[in-house]
Amino acid sequence: MIMLRVEQISASYGNIKVLHQVNLQIETGQIVTVLGANGAGKSTLLKTISGIVKTNDGSVVFQGRDITNRSYVEIVKLGISHVPEGREIFPQLKVKENLLLGAYHRKNHREIERDMENIYGIFPILGKRMDQLAGTLSGGEQQMLAICRAFMARPKLLMLDEPSLGLAPIVVSEIFQVIRKMNETGTTILLIEQNVHQALQLADYGYVMENGRVMLRGSTEELLHNETIKKLYLGES
Repeated sequence: MIMLRVEQISASYGNIKVLHQVNLQIETGQIVTVLGANGAGKSTLLKTISGIVKTNDGSVVFQGRDITNRSYVEIVKLGISHVPEGREIFPQLKVKENLLLGAYHRKNHREIERDMENIYGIFPILGKRMDQLAGTLSGGEQQMLAICRAFMARPKLLMLDEPSLGLAPIVVSEIFQVIRKMNETGTTILLIEQNVHQALQLADYGYVMENGRVMLRGSTEELLHNETIKKLYLGES
């Protein structure tokens, strides 16, 4: 079943057109990755889906409902959470307070507490740091917190923008394990990632963007064996 369908989306920053008739779809339960060089339009695509950037034309349909140009708050309530590049946690708040902010629109406090306990069970480091200021966490712990804060909204679709950016290789592996665990709980994932090889190994399907357009798409198995991908992104001749 298709959870998200992006159809012929175009978007601009002022007079600068960034997305050009982009099409993308995600099936329920999938991990889908979007690859491409810096400036390809990947982050803008996520911002357009989540309502941060308005579309010039085209549509975004989520679970059969047109959500094009709805507010970010509405879209979160419908079941889409977005973790932007750069983590953007609240450094002066405690870890627990950051997580609670992820559930700001939810009303059932018992379920919120249960979800927090589940997060502490799956990611014990956050449980140990629950009363620590978020700004004192390591880079990897902050990224984990940002992902889990978005997860506290109980998203059906979780969108992650460059979650491994600036992290040591061992921490990157931990972050990818977090993403896999989130998916195993039933959350569908849309992932932008600079680590192309790991992204293709993790995901089920992939899109490659260039200059605001989708240039390639296919199963990750197909993309791993694509000569263009090998040459441009995997360093293989």
